[in-house]
Amino acid sequence: MSFFRTIRGRLLVNIFLIHAILIGFVIYDLIESQYREMEKQLSSNGKSLAVLLGSNAALPLQNNDISMLKNLIDDIHQIPDVSMVFITDTSGRVRASYPEKYLNETLVDDESKKICLELKKTQNDIYQIKHNDVIDTVKVIRLDGQIIGYCRVILSDATLSETLSNLIKKGAVYAIAAIVLGMLLAWLVIRTMTLRFSVLSDAAKQMANKNFDVQLPSKQYDDEIGIMEEGFASMNRSLQEYISDLSKIGLVRLETSQKYQQALLEWSKLDFENVQSSIQKATEISAQTLSVTRVSFWRMIPDGSMIVCDDLYDTQTGEHTNGVILHGDNFPSYFAALQRGVLIIANDAQNDPMTLEFNELYLKPMNIVSMLDIPIVRQGKVIGVVCYEQVDVLHQWQPDEQDFAMAMASTMSLALEMERRQSLEEHLDYRANHDILTELPNRRLFLDRLEQAIKHSERYQRHVAILFIDLDRFKEINDSLGHLVGDQVLIHVANLMQSQLRNVDTISRLGGDEFCLMVDYLDDAQFVSNIAEKLVQMMQIPICIDQHELYVTCSIGISIYPSDGTTPDMLLRNADAAMYKAKNEGRNSYHFYTQDMTIRAYERVAMESSLRKGLERNEFCVFYQPQLDGYSERLLGMEALIRWNHPERGLVLPDQFISLAVETGLIVAMDHFVMRTAMFQFAQWYREGLQPGVLSLNLTIKQLKQKDFMTILESLLRETQCLSEWIEFEVSEKDMMNHQEEVLYILSQITHMGIRLSIDDFGTGYSSLAYLKRLPVHRLKIDQLFVREVHQNDDDRAITKAIIALSKSLNLSIIAKGVETFEQKEFLIKNGCSQIQGYFYAKPMSAHDIEVSKFTSNK
Repeated sequence: MSFFRTIRGRLLVNIFLIHAILIGFVIYDLIESQYREMEKQLSSNGKSLAVLLGSNAALPLQNNDISMLKNLIDDIHQIPDVSMVFITDTSGRVRASYPEKYLNETLVDDESKKICLELKKTQNDIYQIKHNDVIDTVKVIRLDGQIIGYCRVILSDATLSETLSNLIKKGAVYAIAAIVLGMLLAWLVIRTMTLRFSVLSDAAKQMANKNFDVQLPSKQYDDEIGIMEEGFASMNRSLQEYISDLSKIGLVRLETSQKYQQALLEWSKLDFENVQSSIQKATEISAQTLSVTRVSFWRMIPDGSMIVCDDLYDTQTGEHTNGVILHGDNFPSYFAALQRGVLIIANDAQNDPMTLEFNELYLKPMNIVSMLDIPIVRQGKVIGVVCYEQVDVLHQWQPDEQDFAMAMASTMSLALEMERRQSLEEHLDYRANHDILTELPNRRLFLDRLEQAIKHSERYQRHVAILFIDLDRFKEINDSLGHLVGDQVLIHVANLMQSQLRNVDTISRLGGDEFCLMVDYLDDAQFVSNIAEKLVQMMQIPICIDQHELYVTCSIGISIYPSDGTTPDMLLRNADAAMYKAKNEGRNSYHFYTQDMTIRAYERVAMESSLRKGLERNEFCVFYQPQLDGYSERLLGMEALIRWNHPERGLVLPDQFISLAVETGLIVAMDHFVMRTAMFQFAQWYREGLQPGVLSLNLTIKQLKQKDFMTILESLLRETQCLSEWIEFEVSEKDMMNHQEEVLYILSQITHMGIRLSIDDFGTGYSSLAYLKRLPVHRLKIDQLFVREVHQNDDDRAITKAIIALSKSLNLSIIAKGVETFEQKEFLIKNGCSQIQGYFYAKPMSAHDIEVSKFTSNK
């Protein structure tokens, strides 16, 4: 052990620190006092010399007797500590000085100025200040009450500093000497005090190493340590006696312990798969080991109102019985104790308060005289009890017997836990393979059965049919009547389908409103059309739920093994594709799979993968299509349009990928890319002094529904330094009409930021005029569907004129897109639409081409 971790070391360190601090304070105080006294004396000397010089220099200064003044200064500067002496007239000119280099000069240093100001301010005859390690004293020279000059004596404190240094050195020597002497005395005192502690510490170490033959001090002291030594010796004697007693008892307990361990070991070798057999063996082992008449195991029902005997072993008959029931109403005190998990020890059971209520019904008829009942507790709840009973002769339940009984009860609870886990595993396995709502097999179990059916059909050259069933317009039921009614519909449909199937067929719910039927052992593949027709007809019967009469039809896609696929995934995927074909052809029907569906599905998957990679590889770019005034042909703004620089297919136009991007959600990332790129570009054009007008950006409903859309928009405006008044968002009329209440609030927030709004593709979405008035829009955009033949189609002309008239009545500006010919432009301008966008003026171009073709021509 380190010296400084001992009591002796800690005391010595603490005394050293305290002693050093006290000595330091004392020495510091003495040196400080001495220094202040010497400084005070030096200051007094300065004042005395200044007064003496001032009184003697009055007449010589009045008479301009320079020689006399010089003699006075020579006398003064001979005095120790005097470093400089000056005599000046009232103008500050030096009449005599030491050193003489200042003679006839005027003192203009900062300290001299400060002293003159203080003399005038205080109107005293003498002023003293300490600066730059000197004491500077100035005395007014008066003659007949008039000020005729000043004398100034400057004393150096070098001697004072030297004296202070000597004092510090002597103080340090005295302090070290005092500390050393103090520590020597402390060491002697501490050593004497802790020597007896060391003896006790050595004795304690020996006892910790099981050596109780230790030597303790024979001399007795009357202090606290002496009392500790006496107590330590008494404890040592008691330990020696206790160890002696333990060695005698140990042999008996060792034999008993070995018997109990052997019993527990025998129990641990049992097979817990058969819980009843394990419990019977446990009661036998317990009865034989403790030599008691009967051991029984009782299971408590979940509500705690009764216990049921699972097994009772009687050593007198060697038989196992069960089925006895004890009700809590008949034995309330006993059941209350069990519920609390109390260990019931009744050496005289027929007279023990805890078991008296058993006398007439249980104890006396069977002549049970002693009981030991051990509750089995799991997760804070009593789930059973193990009862040990002695007949005829009273039995005193010893602590080691109680411990063994509790150990056996714990092992029995292990058997119950194994039983519970087996039940739980079976339940979890069922839940993992079945739909929680309809109790039908789920996708996992369905695919497993399909895989087995494929192997069987491959061996016996048979077919397997997969019918992918989707309920038509089920979403409308959920949206209008709520999900609870929707769930009841799904349960009804599941039960209806199950009632019509063979035992060898499997119907599964894949999720949502999608079901899948596997028809196995199929010799003729055409037979499946009869099943599909039957399902379609069956679903046309109305469903009555909560007083609602609902008509739910279905669309079915069919794939056949092996012609339409040889793996579960292929069959399921192809049946899904066929189902969508049935939906596209009008719903409420079924459709068999064809190879053409796979080709289109693969192309769609490949396109989605390419889109994702394109976003990761920055393959997309932004083009700009100018919007001009048809009268002046002045640039009004531009619409930002996305293009895809595909590494293999070249420049891909949006109509080939936008719909898929919307469906997959990739449109959100694309919109963000276009917004950020175009905002940066417009901000740059404005910084360069160009006038690109208003930036039109397309917004999809998916983008608007993003919870953080407004946060992202504000962040982009800050990042790009693009002003809100430079931006216009275009939202399609279809999106606005289909999500009216969802978009109204967010569009209002956008307009409050100063951003303009435009309805794109106007005329194709069946807008409500009442709702249109509520929207915070600024401009309508005529769809090119009406512009394309406006100069030759009467219907298109009428619709276009109506849209223009509507915009004027609502005080909205209007623009036409897709203008490609002079005739189209002239018609639009003539009827009041002067804002033009289309190939007539310019195709969408890159930022560089825009700069060359538009800004250069404008200049």
